[in-house]
Amino acid sequence: MLAYIKVTTNALHLVSYLWFVMDADDIILKIVRLPETLRHEPSQSISSLLKASGYLEIHGDIDEVKILEIVRAHPEYVASWLQWSDDIRSSPNPYFMQPDDGAAIVGIYPGNYFKVYSDICEACAVFIKLQLENIRIGSGDLNLDVLKQ
Repeated sequence: MLAYIKVTTNALHLVSYLWFVMDADDIILKIVRLPETLRHEPSQSISSLLKASGYLEIHGDIDEVKILEIVRAHPEYVASWLQWSDDIRSSPNPYFMQPDDGAAIVGIYPGNYFKVYSDICEACAVFIKLQLENIRIGSGDLNLDVLKQ
Protein backbone atom coordinates (compact mmCIF):
# COMPACT_ATOMS: atom_id res chain seq x y z
CA MET A 1 0.00 0.00 0.00
CA LEU A 2 2.79 2.44 0.84
CA ALA A 3 4.56 1.76 -2.49
CA TYR A 4 1.30 2.45 -4.34
CA ILE A 5 0.92 5.81 -2.60
CA LYS A 6 4.52 6.70 -3.43
CA VAL A 7 4.02 5.84 -7.12
CA THR A 8 0.78 7.81 -7.17
CA THR A 9 2.48 10.79 -5.51
CA ASN A 10 5.36 10.64 -8.00
CA ALA A 11 2.88 10.36 -10.86
CA LEU A 12 1.01 13.42 -9.57
CA HIS A 13 4.28 15.37 -9.34
CA LEU A 14 5.12 14.34 -12.91
CA VAL A 15 1.69 15.43 -14.14
CA SER A 16 2.04 18.73 -12.23
CA TYR A 17 5.50 19.27 -13.69
CA LEU A 18 4.34 18.51 -17.25
CA TRP A 19 1.37 20.84 -16.79
CA PHE A 20 3.71 23.60 -15.58
CA VAL A 21 6.10 23.11 -18.54
CA MET A 22 3.24 23.19 -21.05
CA ASP A 23 1.65 26.13 -19.25
CA ALA A 24 4.97 28.02 -19.12
CA ASP A 25 5.44 27.53 -22.87
CA ASP A 26 1.92 28.86 -23.47
CA ILE A 27 2.66 31.88 -21.25
CA ILE A 28 5.94 32.56 -23.06
CA LEU A 29 4.22 32.31 -26.43
CA LYS A 30 1.62 34.85 -25.25
CA ILE A 31 4.49 37.09 -24.16
CA VAL A 32 6.34 36.75 -27.47
CA ARG A 33 3.11 37.73 -29.25
CA LEU A 34 2.47 40.79 -27.02
CA PRO A 35 3.33 43.49 -29.60
CA GLU A 36 1.06 41.85 -32.17
CA THR A 37 -1.71 41.39 -29.60
CA LEU A 38 -1.51 45.08 -28.69
CA ARG A 39 -1.62 46.05 -32.35
CA HIS A 40 -4.83 44.04 -32.83
CA GLU A 41 -6.34 45.02 -29.47
CA PRO A 42 -5.36 48.68 -29.00
CA SER A 43 -7.87 49.16 -26.19
CA GLN A 44 -5.81 46.80 -24.00
CA SER A 45 -2.83 48.00 -21.97
CA ILE A 46 0.49 46.18 -21.86
CA SER A 47 0.06 45.79 -18.10
CA SER A 48 -3.35 44.13 -18.44
CA LEU A 49 -2.11 41.79 -21.18
CA LEU A 50 0.97 40.90 -19.16
CA LYS A 51 -1.21 40.10 -16.16
CA ALA A 52 -3.61 38.06 -18.30
CA SER A 53 -0.70 36.08 -19.79
CA GLY A 54 0.17 34.54 -16.42
CA TYR A 55 3.72 35.91 -16.50
CA LEU A 56 3.43 37.76 -13.21
CA GLU A 57 2.71 34.53 -11.32
CA ILE A 58 5.77 32.68 -12.67
CA HIS A 59 8.14 35.48 -13.74
CA GLY A 60 11.01 33.98 -11.73
CA ASP A 61 10.74 30.71 -13.66
CA ILE A 62 10.91 32.38 -17.07
CA ASP A 63 14.39 33.40 -18.15
CA GLU A 64 16.00 34.50 -21.40
CA VAL A 65 16.86 30.90 -22.34
CA LYS A 66 13.23 29.78 -22.15
CA ILE A 67 12.09 32.86 -24.05
CA LEU A 68 14.78 32.19 -26.67
CA GLU A 69 13.36 28.71 -27.34
CA ILE A 70 10.00 30.22 -28.23
CA VAL A 71 11.51 33.13 -30.20
CA ARG A 72 13.54 30.65 -32.28
CA ALA A 73 10.35 28.68 -32.95
CA HIS A 74 8.53 31.92 -33.94
CA PRO A 75 11.12 34.31 -35.44
CA GLU A 76 8.32 36.15 -37.22
CA TYR A 77 7.74 38.11 -33.99
CA VAL A 78 11.28 39.59 -33.85
CA ALA A 79 10.30 42.44 -36.18
CA SER A 80 7.38 43.30 -33.89
CA TRP A 81 9.74 43.62 -30.93
CA LEU A 82 12.13 45.80 -32.96
CA GLN A 83 9.19 48.05 -33.81
CA TRP A 84 8.01 48.01 -30.20
CA SER A 85 11.43 49.19 -29.07
CA ASP A 86 11.50 51.89 -31.73
CA ASP A 87 8.11 53.16 -30.54
CA ILE A 88 9.13 53.52 -26.87
CA ARG A 89 9.28 57.17 -25.85
CA SER A 90 9.89 56.95 -22.13
CA SER A 91 13.12 56.61 -20.23
CA PRO A 92 14.83 54.89 -18.66
CA ASN A 93 13.83 51.93 -20.76
CA PRO A 94 15.38 48.90 -22.45
CA TYR A 95 15.97 49.16 -26.18
CA PHE A 96 16.51 46.67 -28.99
CA MET A 97 17.87 47.63 -32.38
CA GLN A 98 19.43 46.11 -35.45
CA PRO A 99 21.94 48.39 -37.19
CA ASP A 100 22.71 47.88 -40.87
CA ASP A 101 25.71 45.64 -40.08
CA GLY A 102 23.37 42.78 -39.11
CA ALA A 103 24.26 42.72 -35.43
CA ALA A 104 21.62 43.32 -32.76
CA ILE A 105 22.01 45.59 -29.76
CA VAL A 106 20.13 45.49 -26.47
CA GLY A 107 20.67 48.16 -23.85
CA ILE A 108 19.15 50.58 -21.39
CA TYR A 109 18.53 54.22 -22.35
CA PRO A 110 19.87 56.43 -20.99
CA GLY A 111 23.06 54.81 -19.81
CA ASN A 112 26.06 52.88 -20.96
CA TYR A 113 24.54 49.46 -20.45
CA PHE A 114 24.36 47.63 -23.75
CA LYS A 115 25.46 44.42 -25.41
CA VAL A 116 25.97 43.52 -29.06
CA TYR A 117 24.62 40.16 -30.23
CA SER A 118 25.36 38.30 -33.44
CA ASP A 119 22.11 36.33 -33.00
CA ILE A 120 19.03 38.52 -33.34
CA CYS A 121 16.79 35.90 -31.70
CA GLU A 122 19.01 35.86 -28.62
CA ALA A 123 19.01 39.66 -28.50
CA CYS A 124 15.23 39.67 -28.83
CA ALA A 125 14.83 37.19 -25.95
CA VAL A 126 17.06 39.33 -23.71
CA PHE A 127 15.11 42.46 -24.67
CA ILE A 128 11.77 40.76 -24.00
CA LYS A 129 12.84 39.71 -20.50
CA LEU A 130 14.23 43.19 -19.74
CA GLN A 131 11.07 44.84 -21.03
CA LEU A 132 8.79 42.54 -19.05
CA GLU A 133 10.75 43.11 -15.88
CA ASN A 134 10.78 46.86 -16.56
CA ILE A 135 6.99 46.74 -16.70
CA ARG A 136 6.77 44.47 -13.65
CA ILE A 137 9.19 46.22 -11.29
CA GLY A 138 10.53 49.35 -12.97
CA SER A 139 13.85 50.04 -14.63
CA GLY A 140 15.60 51.15 -11.45
CA ASP A 141 15.63 47.57 -10.21
CA LEU A 142 16.46 45.74 -13.44
CA ASN A 143 19.13 43.05 -13.36
CA LEU A 144 21.63 44.33 -15.92
CA ASP A 145 23.98 41.34 -15.72
CA VAL A 146 22.72 40.12 -19.11
CA LEU A 147 24.16 43.26 -20.69
CA LYS A 148 27.68 42.88 -19.34
CA GLN A 149 30.16 42.36 -22.18
